[in-house]
Amino acid sequence: MKDKAGSIPVKSGIINTSFVLFLIASAIIIAVCYYLYAGEKKQIRQNYENSLTIIAKFKQQQISNWRKERLSNVMAIKESPIILDNYEQWLKKGRKDEQLKGSLLKLMRNWKNNYDYEAVILDKNGNVELSLDYSNAAYQLPDLLKERIKKVAKTGKMFFGDFYFSETRKRVLIDIAAPLHDKNINKLLGILLFRIDPRDNLLPIVLSWPAASATSEALLLRREGDTIFYLHKLRHNNEAVLSLKQPPETVNLPAAFAVKGEEGIFHGFDYRGVSVVAAVKSIPDSPWYLVVKTDSAEVFSPVYANLIRYVVIGFSLIALAFALIWIFSARQEKNYYKKLYIAEKERQRAEDALQESEFKYRSFFELSHESMTIFHNKEIISANEAATAMFRIPGDNIIGKHFWDFLPEYQPDGTSSIAAGKDAVRRLLKNDIHNSSIFFRRADGTEFEGEVTINSIVLNGERYYQSIIRDITERKQAEKALRQSEEKYRSLLNNASDPILLADTEGNIVEANRKAEELFGYSLPELIDLNVTQLHPPEALPGISEVFKIIVEQGSGAFSDSFIRKKSGALVPVDITGSTIEYGQLKIVQGIFRDISERKKAEEEYGRLEERLQRSEKMDALGMLAGGVAHDLNNVLGVIVGYAELLMHELPAQTSTGKRIQNIMNSAERATAIVQDLLTLARRGVQNRKVVNLNSMINDYLKSPEFRKLSSYHLHVRVKTSLEANLLNTSLSPIHLTKTLMNLISNAAEAMPDGGLITVRTENRYIDLPIEGYDEVKPSDYVVLTVADNGEGISPEDKKRIFEPFYTKKIMGRSGTGLGLSVVWGTVKDSHGYIDVQSESGRGTSFILYFPVTREEISLHKSSLDKSEYMGRGETILVVDDVQEQRELATQMLTELNYRVASAASGEKALSYLRNHHADIVVLDMIMEPGMDGLATFTEIRRLRPQQKAIIVSGFSETDRVQKAQAAGAGDYVKKPYIQSQLGLAVRRELDKK
Repeated sequence: MKDKAGSIPVKSGIINTSFVLFLIASAIIIAVCYYLYAGEKKQIRQNYENSLTIIAKFKQQQISNWRKERLSNVMAIKESPIILDNYEQWLKKGRKDEQLKGSLLKLMRNWKNNYDYEAVILDKNGNVELSLDYSNAAYQLPDLLKERIKKVAKTGKMFFGDFYFSETRKRVLIDIAAPLHDKNINKLLGILLFRIDPRDNLLPIVLSWPAASATSEALLLRREGDTIFYLHKLRHNNEAVLSLKQPPETVNLPAAFAVKGEEGIFHGFDYRGVSVVAAVKSIPDSPWYLVVKTDSAEVFSPVYANLIRYVVIGFSLIALAFALIWIFSARQEKNYYKKLYIAEKERQRAEDALQESEFKYRSFFELSHESMTIFHNKEIISANEAATAMFRIPGDNIIGKHFWDFLPEYQPDGTSSIAAGKDAVRRLLKNDIHNSSIFFRRADGTEFEGEVTINSIVLNGERYYQSIIRDITERKQAEKALRQSEEKYRSLLNNASDPILLADTEGNIVEANRKAEELFGYSLPELIDLNVTQLHPPEALPGISEVFKIIVEQGSGAFSDSFIRKKSGALVPVDITGSTIEYGQLKIVQGIFRDISERKKAEEEYGRLEERLQRSEKMDALGMLAGGVAHDLNNVLGVIVGYAELLMHELPAQTSTGKRIQNIMNSAERATAIVQDLLTLARRGVQNRKVVNLNSMINDYLKSPEFRKLSSYHLHVRVKTSLEANLLNTSLSPIHLTKTLMNLISNAAEAMPDGGLITVRTENRYIDLPIEGYDEVKPSDYVVLTVADNGEGISPEDKKRIFEPFYTKKIMGRSGTGLGLSVVWGTVKDSHGYIDVQSESGRGTSFILYFPVTREEISLHKSSLDKSEYMGRGETILVVDDVQEQRELATQMLTELNYRVASAASGEKALSYLRNHHADIVVLDMIMEPGMDGLATFTEIRRLRPQQKAIIVSGFSETDRVQKAQAAGAGDYVKKPYIQSQLGLAVRRELDKK
């Protein structure tokens, strides 16, 4: 509410505000007090629930341990040879041997004294044989116990009984029954019955409590039919033992939750109907349940005590709030009257200012260089000289005209000018001010585009409209020329072949072309939000910042071999050329980026090829040199060895001269070994190759005297083999392969002076894509031999030269000739294979040798399968593989097996073939690049032909995509490289499926 002046709140408003403030403050105080009270109560509840859970778990474990201890004790007693021997002898003597009886009774006294077990020996029918009180009628067993004894006699297993009330003993007991068997023929002789009073050691566990409490207790109970039985005296009911019964359906009874198998914390009512907080647990391997509980009143007693404190504090705060608000209200009332006085003064001052303002406005209106008019009731009532000059009409003639009298009939876009004018007035009435551009017509008929600003003013309570009109013809022409220039530059920018960024002198990006979006992975709006420094990795920023500064200062600059970071985080090598351009009053930095990834890859590939070529040429030259040296040296050594041998025959070996000649012979033999290795290295490209199986060669070597001799030198080195069962054959020199295997194992053993493990592994492997290692392994089928150790490893510097003759870290003449790995190199290269070496100093070494597969069989090898088992019956097969050699191999194998074979080089071509042709089965490669892989191809094939049969082949292990293809209906998986029988069997099995 306001006073007559329109600005001062009335007194009733102050009172209402004070009352509302008081209500809000009271509500906040009450809410805070309740929140604190509820939080404290929740914290106490959580703490007590945690305590109950810990107590319940502890008691659960104690009771479970008590049961296990009782069973363990009984097991030890029943299996004791003393009790079995004495009892068996006593039975054989017709139960008349008093000495044996006395021994048995003595044992039973010991059990009672040591374990608190009251023992009774029963015959297998459950009749009492022996007890410490044999004649006492207390040992007339109750019916329930007799049934348990029969069960033990029938099953031959121990029985842990439950709580029951003994009428003769007048107390609650627990029985454990254990069978006594003849130790030779496992015949039941009798039954040991142990009667335990739970009050001695079980109930103290249950009834104890870790802290003083007026209401806390633990309950041990069980379920019997539709009844909950309490098994001991309760804190609040001494007569509850096996007599207090409650139905399991009782609502909110923790004991009911327990016998239903539920565990955890429960809030409910106990056997007295009193509200409690309880933790429920079951006792493992028993029919018992444990309830640990405390009355809710005791649990929450601390917070109930604090409730009064919260109430007192709350009422005190409310009273304080009332006092403060009353003081506030009194001050507001005082200010109310003060403001009334000030408002009147201000009103008088405003009237004086208005008169002065009207005078200033009239002066501004008349002298302004902009066209200004004032409307009232849609008619012009005043116009300055600038307005009459703009419209070329005398001042007296403009008065009384309407706004649209100065508009052409239609605007350039075809819109009615009157409609446009009315729309402008309508928006003005809605928004109080309006800006727009519109075409006007002067009195002489010429037209121009004007920018109009219309705003409303109130004078003496009436609304008037003021318009300001500016001729913007020249500005529009300039904007059009600039826009055309920008569109032309934008077209050139987007059609550029290189990525281009435009940034201000601070590095903030202001424009980018499409190629830049592709290079950096950002959209244009995302790039404009970035600084150029955010597009480079941290290590490149110093150089980039320096070049950017040079470009800004000098007008151009370049930076080669730098990196940019894409949105994905990937780094891309680039060359950058920068220059500055003028854009109006601004200086813009233009950066042109050139992706040099392909050039970098080409340079790296050239370096690798050059290194391999140099290595191959070096090894060839060394081989030729070794051959020449070995040939001549062999002749010299032949003479030395021959004459030394003749002298040995003429002189006794025991003489000093004979020993010297023997040393000559030994040295000559070592030199001969070196010559033989040189000859092996020199005989590159030998033709005495045979079809061999690496598994057989490895097994033969590991049984040879040479390997046994090597093992004797390295007692702490173990050799482990992992040989693929169906290893394919290869073609090479057996002698060279044996020497290769021997050299690799010997080197591995010497790399582990403190012992270790050498692993010799073979496998069939199909290489689908080239492998970049020590050699570049070409795609094909290979038999792979790996010799790996966990020894010292090879440094990167040494790894480059390890295959050169006599390049060794060993002591020459002490361990090897320095030609071992040279022989390995020559053997692999003679077989047209490849070598990969994986090693790291201190991390072990793996030599991986790739030998080309041959489909030839070893002459003595006979296939275990008859070819008729996988012969075709003229069916049509489509082979899909992106590698031409693999397609041709599969086609040849399957054609020989009486199939009609077609092939496709990709998944797309396979689908094209199947749209027009029928195939009984498809042999589908899983890895194909580029284009669809095997899974995608099979999915599309099944959409085209839902019942199409197929098998999967791949050089990789069985991946999840292979499994998905099989789950979608594909048949067997055949791992490359394969043999004809493997492929034929897989095809035959799939075709024979119904």
